[in-house]
Amino acid sequence: MTTLFGIGLVFCVLACAVLYAGNPNQQWFKTRPYSFKIAIIGCISLCTVATFCFSQSFSVAAAIFTTFTLSMLGLSLVPLITRWEKPLTAPRGNKSTLSRAHGSQASPPQWWLKSIGALVLGLPLGLFTSALITFTVFSNTPLDVKSQHLMWWIVPIWLTLIALIYFSHRPLRIFTAIALLTFAEYLAIQVFI
Repeated sequence: MTTLFGIGLVFCVLACAVLYAGNPNQQWFKTRPYSFKIAIIGCISLCTVATFCFSQSFSVAAAIFTTFTLSMLGLSLVPLITRWEKPLTAPRGNKSTLSRAHGSQASPPQWWLKSIGALVLGLPLGLFTSALITFTVFSNTPLDVKSQHLMWWIVPIWLTLIALIYFSHRPLRIFTAIALLTFAEYLAIQVFI
């Protein structure tokens, strides 16, 4: 069982790498090795295999949740891993200051904006979406099960926003849409629940 869990974890990591390599904004290769549609198909296939491996260790619902959460966590970390700066190096000669190594560039400000914006705006959207899913889909379930579903769905929704924001060229539009969707969900919760 532990072996299948490890294999599922490897397939989740591969799915994230395949999706990132096919993205037009990826920075591993000078050109994309394959199209984004092929990357999506490959990612979904690898996530399906990972879910099957996880389902051998625990329930199907927990396996789907684990695959979804690990994939979103991987997708949120892969772009950040590629943006690490090289350490400062001392130049040779009489110069006394430190300079950056050739080829090292500072992260563009949009990466920090995307990361902070997805963290700040993603949490309320995750909370409200989780509440709507829990109270509409699981309305007839006992309170203890309902509270577990409420907690379970916050993380994947939040991580989805954090992961997918890096694929955007214009984060301000996405942040505006997230804020409007969060406000609409808040109003729906006030009216229906």
